[in-house]
Amino acid sequence: MARQAIIDAAGLGDLVAELLPTHTNAQIRSILQRDHGLQISYRAVEDYTRRLRAERAERARAAVHDAISPTVTTDIHALDEAIAVLKRWFDDERLRRSERLVVMRELRQAIDTKLRYSGAGDAQDGVLRITIVDPDTEES
Repeated sequence: MARQAIIDAAGLGDLVAELLPTHTNAQIRSILQRDHGLQISYRAVEDYTRRLRAERAERARAAVHDAISPTVTTDIHALDEAIAVLKRWFDDERLRRSERLVVMRELRQAIDTKLRYSGAGDAQDGVLRITIVDPDTEES
């Protein structure tokens, strides 16, 4: 069984959670010592607040996932339609180079968005790099 944190043992977990958004770890430690007589190390406060932040982040991720799950299929379909339209515009020979570059940028961004949020990004840093070659110059 994991050891109970000194903050929880003192019944001050709710206070620390309340202070967390607006106070530094050093300020929280000072408040715990000054106002509640709790002798606690900076490291103990840091470990506790790190755990609290991780728990909050996980709850936020779960809430976002729950909120967007019902529309993911529709959103992907909308992105597919946008990509198809942009591809048709990009292929239009009547476009000037400057217009083609604008369409190319939007097309790249739509593709990047679809791939990034589908989980197809680079596993190391979460960034997907796409190179688009200008068909007029064959340069990226």
